[in-house]
Amino acid sequence: MANVCLYKIKVKGTKKACYKLVDMMPLYSGDKEYLSAEGTEEDFTLVFLGDCKWSVDSYTVFEDKLKPYTEEELDKVSDGFGWNYPLINKSTLLNCEIFCNSKDIDDKCYSNYVHYNRGKEIFDECPKELHIKA
Repeated sequence: MANVCLYKIKVKGTKKACYKLVDMMPLYSGDKEYLSAEGTEEDFTLVFLGDCKWSVDSYTVFEDKLKPYTEEELDKVSDGFGWNYPLINKSTLLNCEIFCNSKDIDDKCYSNYVHYNRGKEIFDECPKELHIKA
């Protein structure tokens, strides 16, 4: 990926964990944009859009033996916290499922889709709601 990456993410988990993922995502310019939010405190789905330098996992380091955050640890997550973790680790820490489609803003064809569920990679097709139009 080149200089700026646009990403669209769908996250499923507790409402608190979903919004904490927004805080943990890198941001290049502007603000992250909420596209949809629905569910209960314990079963929530959030879709949001943002941008970052290079890719969503740039400047991150994979950690092998992470455990989900406790409620107390989750409460301490704030904007910019945890940017050093790749998405797969964030799915473990937040005990959630993350679907992410990202694309270099200068490349009209190529996009990169990943799906993680509580630290496990899932190999499936990108949901239509996460497609990024040129």
